[in-house]
Amino acid sequence: MSYRLLRGGAVVGILLTAASALTACGGTVSDPTTTPAPEAWRSQLSSVMAAFDAADESALDALFPSHTTEHLQSIYHACSAISSTGRRTDASEGDSPRLIVVKISGVAKGDESTAAHCDFQLYWNDKKTWELN
Repeated sequence: MSYRLLRGGAVVGILLTAASALTACGGTVSDPTTTPAPEAWRSQLSSVMAAFDAADESALDALFPSHTTEHLQSIYHACSAISSTGRRTDASEGDSPRLIVVKISGVAKGDESTAAHCDFQLYWNDKKTWELN
């Protein structure tokens, strides 16, 4: 591939060359605004919900090993406090096709007169692993 670099075009030329080299090596250039999360997000969400239902905080640690325990605890405590009976789970694509926004609502465990809700996000990162926010 050859092209002329004009003033200010050096950066563009370098980026095009890097992208071409990556693609030639069998890699892909990933654009988070156009690259969707894999359909496996439903399976990942099911695993997260199972951890909440089983009151198994360590299951979240196993699903998201790169996250700190403190980070996962805040999500776990808010979401596991919602009773699975009559619980509503809404999941939709966020600002990026890689982002799944999850909203859980229902009643608090042990107190059906108290409404409870939590929100979190599943994000498919460039390392092709899930993040929980």
